[in-house]
Amino acid sequence: MNREGIFLTYLQHLALVYPNPNIGTFNVSLTDPSTVSSIEIYSSTGQLVRGISTNGKTEFTVSGIANGYYNLSIVGTNERLVTPIVVSK
Repeated sequence: MNREGIFLTYLQHLALVYPNPNIGTFNVSLTDPSTVSSIEIYSSTGQLVRGISTNGKTEFTVSGIANGYYNLSIVGTNERLVTPIVVSK
């Protein structure tokens, strides 16, 4: 398994982000909310678009995001995982 495959396997163990691409609304499902402190969405220019405190919840619906490419950052206790998301209405 290559490095990208390992990253994707680990990300899938931590969270499921769907659908991707999406039409401005997507879901984040955490497998273990105790390991994640926040979820952040950054524009392609690095600007923070939305920050979400997990507060122990496992399901999040994000809406109202404009068309474009974003980076979804899942902030854990000791790490930060980033995955691209696409909004296309």
